[in-house]
Amino acid sequence: MTELPTLPGVDFRAFRGPADYPELARIITAHSKGEGDDRVETAEGIASGYDHLDNCDPSRDLVVVEVDGRAVGYTRVFWEQEAGGPRVYRMFCFLDPAYGGRGIGSALVEWDIHRLREIAAEHDDAPEQLFETWLNDKNVAATALIRGAGFEPITYSATMVRPSVDDLPNHRLPEGLEIRPVREEDLRTIWEADVEAFRDHWGGSEPTEESYQRFLAYPYNDPTLWKIAWDDEG
Repeated sequence: MTELPTLPGVDFRAFRGPADYPELARIITAHSKGEGDDRVETAEGIASGYDHLDNCDPSRDLVVVEVDGRAVGYTRVFWEQEAGGPRVYRMFCFLDPAYGGRGIGSALVEWDIHRLREIAAEHDDAPEQLFETWLNDKNVAATALIRGAGFEPITYSATMVRPSVDDLPNHRLPEGLEIRPVREEDLRTIWEADVEAFRDHWGGSEPTEESYQRFLAYPYNDPTLWKIAWDDEG
């Protein structure tokens, strides 16, 4: 494993497998709350993704941060090949905001970049290679940290909330389309249609069988809440 950071009063360690899932979920939830996000992660949600990872070996590509024996943050790196584009080496960090201001974020970003350079150096078939990370710009400290590491913003996303769904207008489906309840045997078809719809989306990459398994394993998918339009002639 790439040499771990050192920081007074802080311990950095390797991933311990499923035993860490509850800790990672707790850290994500605390981090999100600190940014004003209402995301609540669970160990089951972590497992659905980590049990089906692509281009990532958590035993080498994930670091957990502890203070006084308590897990307070972590980082993970991985890579993806964009469809018709560059090979992108991605990193993300989550830190309980109660432990901010100690240099933990800086240490993790430095480790991330070093580890991603190691991975990229093993790839001699990528015509273009880029580093990438995502963050909430409400997190002023993280934004300053990432900019200080040489990153520049290239795109933005937004979360939109509608105050009520009680006054939605009724719209008829085009002729030949109908909405039907989702059956288990339809799941692969639905997933493939979603993949096709977003194939040319910004930053899109080709899906793998593992990504389909992640889709199936995600514990909060509730097909009774889905609205799927079918065209039997298409």
